Amino acid sequence: MNVRSFGMMALGVLAAAGCQKKTFTPPENRPPETFVAVRSPLTDTVSARVGLAWYGNDPDGEVVGFHYIWLFGDSVVVDTAFTTATTDTFVLPVFDSVRTYTFRIWAVDNEGAWDPTPAEVSFPMVNTPPEVSFAFQSLPPETTLPAVTFFFEAHDVDGDTTITDLLYRLDTDTVWTSVPYASHYTLTGIPPGSRTVWFRVADFTGAVSDSIAFSWVVEPLAGTLLVILDHVDNRDAWVGLVENAGWGPGSYTVWEFPRHESRNVQDFPEIRESFEAILFSGFTRVFWASDEYDPALTSLELFTYPDAQGRRLFDELLNQGGTILLSGQSALQDMATDFVQSRLGVDPYDTTRVVANRSVLAFYGAIQRESGAPSGLPDSLTMSPGVTILTQPDGFLSGAYTPLYRAHFLINGQDSVLTAAIQRDNLILFTFELAKTNGLGNAPQVLQVLLP
Repeated sequence: MNVRSFGMMALGVLAAAGCQKKTFTPPENRPPETFVAVRSPLTDTVSARVGLAWYGNDPDGEVVGFHYIWLFGDSVVVDTAFTTATTDTFVLPVFDSVRTYTFRIWAVDNEGAWDPTPAEVSFPMVNTPPEVSFAFQSLPPETTLPAVTFFFEAHDVDGDTTITDLLYRLDTDTVWTSVPYASHYTLTGIPPGSRTVWFRVADFTGAVSDSIAFSWVVEPLAGTLLVILDHVDNRDAWVGLVENAGWGPGSYTVWEFPRHESRNVQDFPEIRESFEAILFSGFTRVFWASDEYDPALTSLELFTYPDAQGRRLFDELLNQGGTILLSGQSALQDMATDFVQSRLGVDPYDTTRVVANRSVLAFYGAIQRESGAPSGLPDSLTMSPGVTILTQPDGFLSGAYTPLYRAHFLINGQDSVLTAAIQRDNLILFTFELAKTNGLGNAPQVLQVLLP
């Protein structure tokens, strides 16, 4: 073989070697790094509510989420969880003594690799006492009867669910009374006189808040007649009507419903609680009065609707022989249909309502006694001087009741006559305000006859 041939062969071998396929091995995935935006260790104690932020970095991909766990020593407090968030707030169990918890978190990259060196931070935690205040605009008036409801707003930085007890003490008590915590509490059987009550709350560890206090005057219950003023605009007119009917001071009791324009009366179990304590304290007669023309503002539905908390109270009083007199334009609108049917014998389709384009209605003549009404009732009533009655009084066409009074209204020049006061057994309904019908000075006589 000559040199030329050998050289050509060598070049062929080299060329063949250069055409062989090369093998590529990708670099191994590098795990992410995790960071918590809190310096550790902490030396100052913190509350059980902890807000944290964290982030991760992946040198060869992206971080898709995090796994975290809360530990107390080797014990798991909050089990491992996955999140894509980078902030959260945690509430941990707290105790009287300091307890140190550790938050440990791993970043996870897009290939499922966890950070082999998770970030962590430890927190020494100690229980913080709760706080309590009276709910906004909820305090009772300066003078009340012996049953009063108080409303509270209580909070605990360790979590509101840790609040377990409400404690109270009247100035007549020597020790604190503890009851399960709720947003309201009704005191009953309060001794008459100038009173002060203190409240505080406690959490499940026994840590107690500072006290809050309220001072007021408690009037005693008196007599067997309970006068309920349900959003009246003239207390003196109704109280004067009662006293002119022969009930002197000390022979009756007045109870005013708390104002609650912005709240649904179905949400008022506390009204039932305080009212029940008062109602069944020896009263045999109830005079329920209202001046409001909007039933949404009155409280009667709380005691008539089947699912209302107070329906049982009305039924019990009537079944026990007690008498209830309801007076007000919103009374019929406010009552449940089945209550009107069963207690008054009125079919809801057998009533009528005068509507005069929301103008002032004019009475003419008198409010006249119906034939068959109790003989002692005055023959006629009329509006007091300067008093008018607004639109939408209710009237009755027929029913299983005793008619008491009919009223004449002038509507567009036409006479409209309604039976506007009825009685069935021991429930009586006036669909106008009795306190405003004393133009002849004989409205008190109505009370004398109907509530003897």
